[in-house]
Amino acid sequence: MTQSRQPGDLFQDLRRDLQAVIGTRANFNIAQIENYGGETFLSEEVSIALLQESKLAFKRCQLLSSQSDLPGNAAQILESLLHYLMLEHVDYALDLGLHCVPIPETKTQPQIYFFDVVQQCNAIVHLLEKQFNDSLVPLVVSTPKHGDCLQKKKYLLEQIELKLDTGLDR
Repeated sequence: MTQSRQPGDLFQDLRRDLQAVIGTRANFNIAQIENYGGETFLSEEVSIALLQESKLAFKRCQLLSSQSDLPGNAAQILESLLHYLMLEHVDYALDLGLHCVPIPETKTQPQIYFFDVVQQCNAIVHLLEKQFNDSLVPLVVSTPKHGDCLQKKKYLLEQIELKLDTGLDR
């Protein structure tokens, strides 16, 4: 069953798409700024819980994996951690935070919550780095997976840093 679309719906879709295209190319947000009441959508408690679960997963991996499977299994745990912690949690909050950064030309003094996002993101990245070095590196060191893991983490953190820089530059 197909739903017929109203002309107003099509206009809203077009407006949203144009805002997205122009906003990304012009490096500023042309949509109405929503600050979500200062909510950063980052939780250090959630991050710590994810890191703790992955730490236990690395320990189980070390105990249960054969020596030949250990680096690959550890790399898969890292991929899950990077996906859920950094992409689903941190990157999502950064995207929302970037939409809350006011356009530089506004005349009123804005309430900027992006600095809170930066602070929390920094704390989470610091915890991730510590876990990476303490739990993962001993399992993959001196294997090809070590370089793969370093590269994945580096790429993801560079993407996060680009978004942080974009928000701070505004």
